[in-house]
Amino acid sequence: MKERLEKKLSKKFPILYKYFEERTEPLTPMIFGFECEDGWYDIIFKLSEEIEKFNNQVKDEKEYECVQAFQVKEKFGGLRFYVNGAPEHIYKAIEKTEKTSYETCEECGKPGSMRTLRGFWLKTMCDKCFKKRDKK
Repeated sequence: MKERLEKKLSKKFPILYKYFEERTEPLTPMIFGFECEDGWYDIIFKLSEEIEKFNNQVKDEKEYECVQAFQVKEKFGGLRFYVNGAPEHIYKAIEKTEKTSYETCEECGKPGSMRTLRGFWLKTMCDKCFKKRDKK
C-alpha cells in the first residue's frame, strides 16, 4: 500500500495501528507496513472504523483490552488481518472483511475475482487490472 494511505490509516486509527505508528515492537510484522495493494484501502478503512469504535469505548476503562493490529497483508489472494485478543464481534467483522477481499480487486478496489499469475501466484483482481498485469 502506498505510504500516504498507510499514514492516513494510522493517523485516523491510532489505537488500532499503534505498532505501525510507533514501530517499536520488532516482533510485530506491522513494522513492514500494510502488505497489500491500494485497492483494499476502503475495506480496511471500514473495518478499522468498527474496531476503533470499540477501542474508544474501552480505552478509558481498560486500555489493555484495546485491539491492536499486528499484521495486515495479502495471502493466497485474500486479506489477512491479525490482531491481539479481541471480542467475538471484532473477529466476525474481520472474517467478513477478509471474505469481501476475495470479491474486491486488490489493485483498484472494483469488483474482482481470484486470478492466477505466473502459474502459481493467487491475486484477487478485476478484468482490467488483470489484463494490465498480464501484459507486463
